[in-house]
Amino acid sequence: MDVKGRVALVTGAASGIGKACAIELLNEGAMVSICDINAEEGDKLAETLTTEYGKDRVIFCQCDVTDYSQFEESFQTAVATFGHIDIVINNAGIMNDRFWELEVDINVNGVIRGTLLAQRFMGTDRGGQGGIVVNIGSNVSITPYASVPIYSATKAAIVNFTRAFGHQYHVDLTGVKVMALCPSTTDSKLLGDVSKQLLWARYVDAWLRDVASSVSQRPEHVAKALIQILNEGKSGSVWLVEKDLPAHEITFPKKIQNVKRCQFHVANVECQKKKGGKKKRKGKDEIKIIRPDDCSDLPKPILEPRCKTGLIIGGSQGFGFSAADHLLFIKLKQMVREKQNLILVTQKVVIADDNYVQGQKAAEQLCNSHGKRRAEFVHYNVKSDCHLKAGLKRALCKLKVIDILFNDLDKEMYPSNCPTMQKGENCTVKTMKIGMKLLGKKDGGSGGIIINCASIFGFMGWPQDPYPIYCKKKPAIEVTKAFADEYKVNETGVRIVALCPSTKRFSEIGLPDFPEPIPNKINDKLPICLPQSHIGPALCYVLAWAESGSAWLVEPAVSVHRVPRLIHFPEKEGEKVDPKLYEAQGCSVNIESPCVKSPSKCVVTAKDMCIKKESPKKKGKSSK
Repeated sequence: MDVKGRVALVTGAASGIGKACAIELLNEGAMVSICDINAEEGDKLAETLTTEYGKDRVIFCQCDVTDYSQFEESFQTAVATFGHIDIVINNAGIMNDRFWELEVDINVNGVIRGTLLAQRFMGTDRGGQGGIVVNIGSNVSITPYASVPIYSATKAAIVNFTRAFGHQYHVDLTGVKVMALCPSTTDSKLLGDVSKQLLWARYVDAWLRDVASSVSQRPEHVAKALIQILNEGKSGSVWLVEKDLPAHEITFPKKIQNVKRCQFHVANVECQKKKGGKKKRKGKDEIKIIRPDDCSDLPKPILEPRCKTGLIIGGSQGFGFSAADHLLFIKLKQMVREKQNLILVTQKVVIADDNYVQGQKAAEQLCNSHGKRRAEFVHYNVKSDCHLKAGLKRALCKLKVIDILFNDLDKEMYPSNCPTMQKGENCTVKTMKIGMKLLGKKDGGSGGIIINCASIFGFMGWPQDPYPIYCKKKPAIEVTKAFADEYKVNETGVRIVALCPSTKRFSEIGLPDFPEPIPNKINDKLPICLPQSHIGPALCYVLAWAESGSAWLVEPAVSVHRVPRLIHFPEKEGEKVDPKLYEAQGCSVNIESPCVKSPSKCVVTAKDMCIKKESPKKKGKSSK
């Protein structure tokens, strides 16, 4: 549904997520009825928004969702003012297990009342035009918190209520679609003095454990996710939005017995075995399922970051730093618990950059976040042969074996002070040759993957004969395809992949054959092609599944697609790409590492850490 010109009714809209949703709907051109029990805050917000957006687009209705007649009156007022209603956002909610009856009445009964009223006022069977209902759940709708069992139950109820009323059966009857949006920890007024909101004060310790790994997000980010699912979501769908990442749909198996393989949030797991196989492990290391799906035919990933080392060229900032941070972050989720000791897998990254100060700070920041000696820095300027050789030697010593090479082609290099490379050989080609020597099996490497990352505006000739237009003029796709053709993966053991972030969604990446000139060609002032934090999930996916020579588009934060999109090119000169290739929908694959067998831990050896063996005598002296 295109939001522009639509009429939306939002409950709990005077503050927090509801307020952000109301403002975002207004920004998108909708008319909004702000409904909230807090008359003072609601009137104040309506007055502010009226000044900015106009009196004909905003109204406030005092509304207690536990009072059916008052709730009904809010719908009647909205219809009387705007003529009809197109969108209902059931956002009002509280978290207070001590007043659990009120909590259930607001969180569950309020959503039910709002949905039934929406069907009554919008339903085509009642003379309405149809519409959309979005019920606001929570991350505890999927993964309950032990510290707030009643609140978790109310939010879980919203999910099944939404899935049932969102069924096509009800859509055919009423013309009203129903979806759910489940935000994780969000900056709002939902939380006050937590000790007074828990059922018992002794639950505080459990609460602290429940939220220990939570990363708070802004209400404005949740509001943008709302717009996205209004545009693209299907009735009955449930969406999770967390950590300022794009919202992604949570899929559920039609029959639980058909789930042969699941998508898990942690890596140290074992799959449910087929008949005759071993039973699933029991114990403290329980599996946290966030997206179960019937993906039994999913192949084993080509590469998992577990126990792998990475060299990040241009890693002091931008996409390079985000890639390093994500590689180390997913390792923190692969901790193995043995009794009370945590054994951390030994992945390590080296940042190679020409900016010494920024590079040192980046490595220090990563170590502070992920552990000592998890990240190191080497001075490495690809434009300078002397820096190149010295940096390469240090990187090899620190990592010994390099499995992942991430090349941030958007990173601007400083002018070199040493003799430069040969004429006619650009930085991208130089880096690729270095990468093949580092990883190629013919040169003593262990194989791996090289990822060339360059932001992109879009493609001319789309989709039959795509020609990429880059933000920073670095030909990532062309070089990737050329080197993949020359260096066969079955001979070198090295996959070469291009990753191209963009501000445009997949459906909008086509450019005219004669695009308008870019207003400002200064690199620092070009539009940012993608929030840098979103490169991580795409990186994780291509590590696991991308074939050598492939190019992948990373969509912006507003898109619901977290998995990068494969770009197809003509195989032979004169051929054209069939647009139907983009219509095929594959199995729903999680961007996290899938459920596969893997060693429980990695053992650090002297060889792995690039430490020469010393005699006992020397060791004794060094320990003093």
